[in-house]
Order: sequence, then structure tokens, then C-alpha cells
Amino acid sequence: MLILIITLALAVSAYYFSSISIVDLKVNNLNDTRLALKKAKQLLLNYAVMHASQNGAGNGLGGGDPGEYGYFPCPYITQGNVVNEGKQNGNCGAANINSMGYLPWTSLQSEILRDGHGNCLWYAVSGAYKNATNSGLINEDTNGMFQIVDSGNNVIAGVTPENRIVAVVFAPGAALGAQSRVADVNFSCGSDGTNAAAYLEGNGNTDNATLLTDADNLDTFIQASLTSDNDSPPYNDHFITITRSEIWAAIMATTTARSEFNNKMTNLTAALAECLRRYALKNTKNRLPWPAPMSLTDYRVNNNYADVTGYAGRLPFIVADSNTAIGVGTNNELFVEAGCNVAGGFPVDLIYTPPAPPPPSESRTLWNNWKDHFFYVLSKDYEPATSTASACAGNCITVNNIKMAGVVIFSGSRQANSSQLRNGGIATDEADTKQNIRNYIEGVNNQTAFIDATGTGDYFSGGNDIMYCIQPDLNVVSC
Repeated sequence: MLILIITLALAVSAYYFSSISIVDLKVNNLNDTRLALKKAKQLLLNYAVMHASQNGAGNGLGGGDPGEYGYFPCPYITQGNVVNEGKQNGNCGAANINSMGYLPWTSLQSEILRDGHGNCLWYAVSGAYKNATNSGLINEDTNGMFQIVDSGNNVIAGVTPENRIVAVVFAPGAALGAQSRVADVNFSCGSDGTNAAAYLEGNGNTDNATLLTDADNLDTFIQASLTSDNDSPPYNDHFITITRSEIWAAIMATTTARSEFNNKMTNLTAALAECLRRYALKNTKNRLPWPAPMSLTDYRVNNNYADVTGYAGRLPFIVADSNTAIGVGTNNELFVEAGCNVAGGFPVDLIYTPPAPPPPSESRTLWNNWKDHFFYVLSKDYEPATSTASACAGNCITVNNIKMAGVVIFSGSRQANSSQLRNGGIATDEADTKQNIRNYIEGVNNQTAFIDATGTGDYFSGGNDIMYCIQPDLNVVSC
């Protein structure tokens, strides 16, 4: 009997400690995984900060050009040779299409990061933020294209457009089910970097391994739990996310960084006002162009910023209607028609004709990426349809109670605790809120005058808006 009791006790103890060991092992692996994911997240944020408005780093490290902010590296996808191991792909898909592959550790200037099971980390980046084909517009209002769901397919992260996820770093965990991973002594992470399904999976409703192939689509991911590897179907992908607010908070973290950016945008606002002045001086009637409308079909496309009859709207890129009304002009692009480049004696280069090299100037790149933040108000006396210059003898706007021919406004960051939403209606879940000037410029008086758009409204400087005025004699001054 004693022997039987001892045998049973040993069996129970063995089972108990075996169970504890399995749980402990999972917890230890998960802790190692979390450390790797946190490090990867910080490396990606460091990359965005390091390459903000800087020349490309070269040597396969990637990076942007002056005037670019917010870009993340492409994933490491193509495994053609050991020399390129860990470097971001030079081309990770067409514009605004989400991309997935290995975390590009070499481009992040890091050692290889692995999860608790020894697998290399994977990485997905939203199409607008990837350092590849130009997205047309990337700034602090650019939304991510990822959402996180729970096991009931409810969105738990990225519920609203402005809170969607920009990038995700995945820890694949151990192979599950039919997953087969190809080891290759020539490559640190194996040789199946294009086969996400060998590493990532889902719960039957959401598949972490699959991205939609069209531009501007939302992709969803599901986070594993400590026990979801026992579900049917099993899944064990753990990941960490990066949001839009985290990226831009990192880029503008220091007073110096914010001050340098504000100085650049102040100079660009002044240059845009000078460009409008040049346009007026080039025609004998000294007419200014009409603005572009507030509502556009796609705010990323330069040519959509085309002038229409009116007195308040966006800064126009195309001035065809104004040229026709005035009866002058050889080029419908404002910057070209007004000669707004260094070769034409202008202080900065706003003219760019792709393809390059060389890339656009810093000023042109800043305008490309922040063009939805520039607004323009025109006095009635200076519109293209007016016959002669009046020097504001009749109908003009005022800025700080002084008559002006026009004003260029750069709208800064959304004010803290404000309800301003700046979504472009790109994805299926977002309404176009960019068309509402109240989501940009500050001050009820300015908003009301802008919306009324009579060409005679009263405006006042203030808030975080940068304003440059065009005087009746066509000189440009800070408002």
C-alpha cells in the first residue's frame, strides 16, 4: 500500500511540475519576445527621427530627402545575396499599398532581433509611410492603414481613422500546424522571406500573413494570447504597434526640432506669398490667381489643387482658369508661370519636373507633403476677372484691420484638446473632413470670413497659424 501511495504521489507531482514548466516556458519566451518587440519599436522610431528631413543615409540604410518627415523603412523582403541581408528593399510595392516582410535590421543599424523562439521579427508598414514610391503627401495628419481586432472580430485598436496603426512588428513564435520554415545556412533568417504564411497566421477570421493588394485598403491583425496556440485554428503571433501620434511625437520631441520645423514652414509660407506676388507682377493687370477649392477628390495629387472662381480656398498649384480670365500665361502651373525657382532669381526652388535625379528641393518637398495645410484668401479687387488694379480703393480683405490684396495661411498642428479632424476620405471608414476650414485655421472670426468668402472679409493673425500678407502694392509682409 505504501508503495502504491508513493507511486501515485510521484505521478501527481510529475504532472503538476510538468504543467508549471510549460507555463513558465511560455511566460519566459513571451518576456523575451516582448523585449525584442520593444527594441524594434524604438529602432523604428529612431529611424523616423534620424531621417527626418535629412539626406538619404546611403549604403542601403535608406532615409529620406530634405523636407521629408515620417518615413519608415521598407521591409527586408528580397534575399538575393548575403550583401543585402537585413537591408530594406529598394522597392516594396506601388504607392500607398501596405507592405510586409522581415524587420530590416541592417537598415535600422541593429543586430538581428529574434523572438523567444529564435525567429527573426517580421514587420508591416502602411503604404503612405513606407520609404519607397512617393505617397504624394505625408505629414502629421497622415493616417495609418492597420487595425487590430479581437477574437470576436471587433476592432480594438484603430477604431477611428486618426488612431489607426501605422506599423506593426511581429514575433512569429513556434511553427504551428502545417507551417514549414526553410532554414538556409546562407541567410540568418532562412530563405523564405516572401512566405509570410510560414510564420504568421490567424484565428480563421483574421489572417496576419495576408495583406490586401490594392492601394488605400485597411488590413487587420489579431494578437495572440498565452493560450491561443491551443485554439482551433491555433495562432501565436505576438506584436507591437506604432501609431501616428507616437511617430510625430518622437520627430518633434525636442524644442529644437519643433523650432526648426516651424522656421522652415514660416520661410515656405513667405515664399509661396512671394510666388503669388510674382504671378501678379508678370501680368500687366497685376491680378492674383483664384484659389483652389477646399474639397478635392484626392488631396495627395498636386494637379487637383486647381484654381476655381472664388476668394478663399487652398493655395493653387494649377492656375489655368486664372490665366484664361486674365488673358496671359504660357504655363498652367503656378510655380512655373511665376518663375518661382533659383534660376529665375527666386530665393528657393519650387519648380520640379520628375523624374529625377536630382530630387526636389527641400522647399518643394515640404510643399508636396504639407500642401493640404496651405490656404489662400484673395481680395475681390485683385481677382483675375477684375479689369485693372485698384490698390484696394474698393473691395479688399483686411488683416489686423489693414487692407491687403491677399494672404497665405499655413495651418499648424491641431491644437491640444481640440476636435479638429483632418481625414481625406481615403479609406472606406473615413469621411472627408479636410474640406472644413474649421479643422485647420484658428479663430472664429477667421473661420467665418473664410467660409463667407466675399473677398472683403476681416482676418486676424494669431494661434499657431502662420500668415503672410500681400499688400496692395504687392509687397509681401508677415501679418
